[in-house]
Amino acid sequence: MSTPSESAATVSLDEAPVFGSFVSGVVLTFGTRLLMLAGVFGSGVIVARWLGPEGFGTYVVLNVTVALALQIGSAGLPSANTFFIARDRTTLGPIWANSIVFGLFLGSLLTVGVLALDWLRPSLFGAVSPRLLAVAAGSIPFQLLFLLGLNVLLATDRIRQLNLFDALLPAWVLVNAVMVLIVLREQLFALVTFNTTAGIVLGLVVVLYIARLVSKYKQSRKS
Repeated sequence: MSTPSESAATVSLDEAPVFGSFVSGVVLTFGTRLLMLAGVFGSGVIVARWLGPEGFGTYVVLNVTVALALQIGSAGLPSANTFFIARDRTTLGPIWANSIVFGLFLGSLLTVGVLALDWLRPSLFGAVSPRLLAVAAGSIPFQLLFLLGLNVLLATDRIRQLNLFDALLPAWVLVNAVMVLIVLREQLFALVTFNTTAGIVLGLVVVLYIARLVSKYKQSRKS
């Protein structure tokens, strides 16, 4: 038979919302999507203006390649994680540990697969240089971890943190476009390098944040 303290801990973990009401969460998510749209649109305008049609076309090919690799490689795991963790939060630790292994392993395979495809069929990527493609593809494992982490935050009702992390990447890409192209007057390779670095850093930050979340859950269950 559970004690009052155990019952309270269970309620705090499984039922108490972390961010306000349902309506406030919807409003926050909608506002975040608008900010993300502004970031993507703004960075696209800057790239098109400063690099011209050829540079912008290469930039789009790189972004679409990474996005397709993430969608194909995720294999539905983000949605599955959301379902199982929301149903039973005691599975958070094991599921997240498996997700890290999955993200790094399959993400690395996807990176190798993209580079191999470019070597076998370079015409699929148009005039994109293998060097540029390699830099962009290097972010795939970490962006896959980032995607998996966002769905874990959704499953644990961390709506505020979910929207914060979700908005950071397009915002960072916009800042990179301004700094690299306008301020530093560099070219596409520097911009892609900065964006890849942003994806790697955010992926690692999400991993560390959820690791702390798992630790807090374990401590709550013990108390």
